[in-house]
Amino acid sequence: MEKIYKYNCERLRSYIQENQLRSTHERFVILRCICERREAFSPKDLCDWLTNENISQATIYNTLSLLVKARILQGIRRHPNSKQIYYELLEGENNHMQIICAKCGKVLKVKDAVIRDAILAKKIANFQAQRFSLYIYGECKVCRRPKINNKKNSII
Repeated sequence: MEKIYKYNCERLRSYIQENQLRSTHERFVILRCICERREAFSPKDLCDWLTNENISQATIYNTLSLLVKARILQGIRRHPNSKQIYYELLEGENNHMQIICAKCGKVLKVKDAVIRDAILAKKIANFQAQRFSLYIYGECKVCRRPKINNKKNSII
């Protein structure tokens, strides 16, 4: 955890300096909390985790936006039609693929060299791809399983 935090602290410091922003203690407390968890989270989750830190909700939301702009975090929607955004550390990954269950919201990272190479090899007019994020929505094995009604022992 400490290595990930130090790496992202340097990235945040660089971003703050390049954009002439204020370097505040709260921003680094928020970043530490995110690095300790290393899991996808909602803004509400982050607010709950930081209840003892006396950091305002506005500061938390503004810092999330800053961390996305600094390419430390990225936001994803677990359900395609939802407005709820979850955040996760990029952790230095340039290319990133995930499968997301549209019913329960479960997220799994996928590493597939064939897909990665195909995407990066794709020629797009007047555009040079540098990195990508790919989200594939569907239903996980658990959500696809037929539901059994115990009263009648029948499949719903």
